[in-house]
Amino acid sequence: MLSRPMDSHQRAVGAFDTGVTAHPAASRSPHARLARRLGRSGLLAGMVFILASIVATAPAAASSTAIGVPMAFPRTATPWTGAVELYRASAFTTQPNYYTCVPTAVQIMLNLASGTSSHSTSQISSWYKWGRAHNAYAYAAPGLDPASWIGLLNTFGNHVYQDESFTTFNDALRAAATAMRETNLPIGLLVDHAHHAWVMTGFAATADPLRSPFNVTSVTVMGPLYPLQTGSYDPRPGTRFTPTQLATYMTYYVEAFPVRWSNQYVIVAPLS
Repeated sequence: MLSRPMDSHQRAVGAFDTGVTAHPAASRSPHARLARRLGRSGLLAGMVFILASIVATAPAAASSTAIGVPMAFPRTATPWTGAVELYRASAFTTQPNYYTCVPTAVQIMLNLASGTSSHSTSQISSWYKWGRAHNAYAYAAPGLDPASWIGLLNTFGNHVYQDESFTTFNDALRAAATAMRETNLPIGLLVDHAHHAWVMTGFAATADPLRSPFNVTSVTVMGPLYPLQTGSYDPRPGTRFTPTQLATYMTYYVEAFPVRWSNQYVIVAPLS
């Protein structure tokens, strides 16, 4: 469940969960999509449903770079300049309280996608109520999960998103960069063991992800808790991280009970 603790890494208020009201196109397997994007075959589809407690063994550690391989080049793709950057200061909104990170991230993502600069707290409140009714699971704590996140984007936006889960940080980052290059749209990142929501607004790479093997060298993010919290978890909007730095924030999914994202690295990505 997505929710950012007030001043520490303990859980507080923000469920993050995927599985509801997904667009029919979103039923395609994320792993199949990754195989298509990265030119792989035989990638295991489906997620392992963890029946253990939260103390399960952590997935593989991230390396300093994320390396990907090319896929078919879309005719709609713009010329490669070394990076994709959607960051715009006026698109950023600070979440009004500690359990509305997901609807605030949705507002930021729709601002970036449509060129708007909405900062309506009533809209965030309305979306939060909608999201609570569309979580994939029932949570005692407040917050929204990946299911309601994609439901909000697909219901109130103009593009189709789906949640995607990966066993390693590097696979998740490769998929996020490739999706952004394909679509020129922002990506949702589940951070702090899926207790919080960030928006990926850009990345730099050593080569075009759609044409050549590539290394991701930096990622630009917006964290909607900035500057609300006193513990300074969320960086200033537009902050750039190396993959190694981002990996300290974008950690695997943990919930108080088994969910279909358990022990996976999760992103919210647009379909091309």
